[in-house]
Amino acid sequence: MINLESGNYYSLNGVGGEIWGYLEKGAAARGIAAALAARYAADGEQIGQSVNDFLGQLLQEKLIVESEADSIEPLPLAAEGKLPFEIPQMSVFSDMQDLLLLDALDR
Repeated sequence: MINLESGNYYSLNGVGGEIWGYLEKGAAARGIAAALAARYAADGEQIGQSVNDFLGQLLQEKLIVESEADSIEPLPLAAEGKLPFEIPQMSVFSDMQDLLLLDALDR
């Protein structure tokens, strides 16, 4: 992902990418946490807190805005049961910030 206002670009780990996919479908924090809890072997409270923390990072970076929505279906479980949960993480890169901001000005 690229924020053309800041010039930062981002990489998300696997669970972070799943959360982003749910956000694209209009899901809210509670629905995302419920879907992840159905799919991953972790405490529901830990998943909920991780989702909230991750959404806070996305808000801080101005990659999302707050909205009133919450309608998603949990993904089916893996054949072998629940998957191990990995805390969602976002990496922020600013090494190309000047070039990205310059390109955005040309538009």
